[in-house]
Amino acid sequence: QMIPSGIKRLTDMLRRNELDRTYHVDLSRNGIGQTYPQGVLKLAKALLYNTSVVSLDVAFNKLGAAGVLALTQSIGDGSAIEAVNFSTNGLNPSDPAYGQFCSLLAKGNLNLLRKLSLAGNSLGGEGSSALLDSLASSDYANLTHLDLYHVGLGDRGCKALSEFLTSERSSGPNVRLLNVGWNGITSQGVQMLCQSLVGHSELQILHLHGNSQMGRKGAIALSQLLKNAQHMPLRILDLRWTTPTDDGVASIAEAITYSKYLEKVILQFNDLDSRSEALVAEKPKKRPHLLAVDEGVLVSADDEAW
Repeated sequence: QMIPSGIKRLTDMLRRNELDRTYHVDLSRNGIGQTYPQGVLKLAKALLYNTSVVSLDVAFNKLGAAGVLALTQSIGDGSAIEAVNFSTNGLNPSDPAYGQFCSLLAKGNLNLLRKLSLAGNSLGGEGSSALLDSLASSDYANLTHLDLYHVGLGDRGCKALSEFLTSERSSGPNVRLLNVGWNGITSQGVQMLCQSLVGHSELQILHLHGNSQMGRKGAIALSQLLKNAQHMPLRILDLRWTTPTDDGVASIAEAITYSKYLEKVILQFNDLDSRSEALVAEKPKKRPHLLAVDEGVLVSADDEAW
C-alpha cells in the first residue's frame, strides 16, 4: 500500500515535473481513498502543476465520487494525461460529487483523453446515462477506448450509449474499443446498440460478454449489423456467456462472409452445439491491413493490464 511518505515523494516529483514525458503512474490497488484520503487531494493538487504524466491508473482505491471528482478537476488545459483508469472506486450516482463529476465531463475537462475506464463502478442505468449524456454533450474527439465493464448499464444505459455513439458533437464515432461486458443488457439493448453502430466507421473491438439475456434476438441483430456495416473495421467480437443459441450463431456465421475485417468471434461458455462453434471458427481470417488497437489497455473480465 502507498503510505503517506510515498505519496509525498510522488507529489513532489509531479510538482517539479521530474518524470519523463511518457511516464505512466500506476497507483492501483493501494486503497488510498480509505487509508489516506488526504493523499488523494495532495495528488490532485500536484497534477495541476504536472505536464509530463500521460497515463494515470488509480483503479481499486476506494476513492468514491469525491476522490474521482478531485482528480478530474486537476486534469484540464495543459495536462498531458491521455489515459485514466477510475475502475472499481465505489462511484455512487446518489453522491452529489458524482453529479459534479458528470458536469465536469460535460464541460470537456477530460476531452484530451484517448482511454477512459470506469469499469466495476455500480452506476446503474440512471448513473451511466448521466455519464454518457455528459460525454455526448462535449467534444471528446480523441477518445478511442471506452471501458464500461460491469457498471450496471442495462437497457436504459445502453440507450444512452447508443445516442453517444451517434452524437455528432462527441467522440462516439471515434471509439475503437468498447467494453460493455456484464451489464445486464438484453436483446433490446443489443438491438439499439447495433442500430447505432451501422454508421460507425472506427469500432474494432466489441466486448459484449456476460450479457446473458442477449439471446437469439441479440445474435440476429449482430448478424444484421455485420451485413449492413461492411465498412466498419470490427475485428474482434466477444460473445462469451451471452446465450446466442445455435440459430443465432448460424446467423452470425452467415453474416461473417459480408465482413471484410472480422478476425475473431469468441463464443465460449454458451452451451452451443460443437458444430455451431466450428461453423463460426471457420469463417474469420487474419486481415493484416487493419489499424492496430491495443487490446490490453482496459480492465476487463480477464483483468487485463491497464
